[in-house]
Amino acid sequence: MNTPTSSPFALRRLAGAGAILVGNQLLGMGLLLFAFGTIQHTFSKADNGTFFWIQQISGFAFLIIAEMGMNAVVTRLFVEQHDNPSAQDHILTTFFYVRFVLWCISALGILGFVLLREPSMSLLMMVYAVYLGLAARGTLFRSVLEMRHRARNAQLMPALAGLLDAMLLCGVIVLDRANLTPFRAVVWFTVSAVPGFVIMLFADTQWRLFLKPFDMVLAKRLVRESMPIFLSLCLLQLQDKVDTIVLDMLFGRETLGAFSAIIRVIAPSVNLLMIIAVVMAPAITRFQTTDPERSKFLVLEGLKFTVLAALACAVALGALSEEVLWLTAGTSYLPYTLEFAVGAWTLVAGMAVAYMLAVLTALGKQREALPMMLVQCVIALVGNILLTPNFGILGALAVRIVSAVVAAALGLWFLREFVGVSSLAALLLRCGVAIVVMLAALLLSLFISSYYSGVAKPVAAVLRGLFLGGVFLGMCLGTGLLRKSDIVQLRSLVKN
Repeated sequence: MNTPTSSPFALRRLAGAGAILVGNQLLGMGLLLFAFGTIQHTFSKADNGTFFWIQQISGFAFLIIAEMGMNAVVTRLFVEQHDNPSAQDHILTTFFYVRFVLWCISALGILGFVLLREPSMSLLMMVYAVYLGLAARGTLFRSVLEMRHRARNAQLMPALAGLLDAMLLCGVIVLDRANLTPFRAVVWFTVSAVPGFVIMLFADTQWRLFLKPFDMVLAKRLVRESMPIFLSLCLLQLQDKVDTIVLDMLFGRETLGAFSAIIRVIAPSVNLLMIIAVVMAPAITRFQTTDPERSKFLVLEGLKFTVLAALACAVALGALSEEVLWLTAGTSYLPYTLEFAVGAWTLVAGMAVAYMLAVLTALGKQREALPMMLVQCVIALVGNILLTPNFGILGALAVRIVSAVVAAALGLWFLREFVGVSSLAALLLRCGVAIVVMLAALLLSLFISSYYSGVAKPVAAVLRGLFLGGVFLGMCLGTGLLRKSDIVQLRSLVKN
């Protein structure tokens, strides 16, 4: 497919939004990794497992029931009303009240579950529920306040508010590290989210939105159009949490604590890689009717850069698995270096699935995402029953990779007609070659490092990085995934 003509302003707008998000996520990821590293160095494996259990169970409830996938639907409706500010305000007001009701239902539901399962954690869980409502990464009330900015790719204000959350969290965790318990950590999470929430509430006098009337007809439409995504999120969250439940039941909190040390490094990478979908989705929606060829081009470009970025993260984390695990969790977790290296590769297929879910929603095809998520969930459930009891963490991670690969293949099948079979096939062939080449290069670099064991570890890590970086660049140019024109255009955008 030929590249459609794009205005320099539009490209600069997308590149600028992407640059702000990348910078914010990199800084935020660094701060959060430092905060979680401090927590994991301070907690015992059992306490770390307990804290992770709280995060996973509460995330399961709130991301399914309270989030419901409405962000994507509201973004699409908001963008469609780009010439009607009053209608946009109306959408946001209704969105907030719907989300508040769903949050209350979720909080009561999770409280009942915890009272039945582990009553001693009920207060801790409710405090964490408040945190999820306020935090930038919780996507609940904060996402309503950020919608106006993100829908027009004006990312600076939400980025700064989110960065403030991370800075405050990092500061209070470090200052209180001698007294940290799971409950105190959750309290500090909640306190650190308040200033950013207040900033977004008063930016553009958005607090006035909540004084406007609630529209029941619009609320029903939001719920109705979100339902396919809601069901997809149920399946996605079930797939994501089943390994936590199985590991907790069969191996206990210490093994779950080791699993959490792996997932907590991978999770910020997911937030970083989702920037591509966040930036592309509004443009894909906008051009779907006015310029379909440009919309198709953006879908393929977004998929290409999502796979490349995820591949780069997987290779980097795999090459430095021992060093990263030591920095973020401590020496007691070093026996899980192999598991960490395997876990890094869950990013590639997993991010492809996440990107396609965002794109299908942006195109108004959210119903087609449901079979994709159903297949992923079924494979995860069966796989964890068969493999995790025998292989532990490695089995759980292998199931994640297999289920995501199958789901990604199904999602690509649904996209084939929109983007064109030939264009999609050509891109997939290049991506497949790239994955094979980089996996081989990673294994070769690790073999050479083990052979020359006398080389100091920092020197060996730098040499591995240089080697893999060179192979990655050569692979991108050799397969055509990165063209010279792309590099020239990127330099021009940066200069402008």
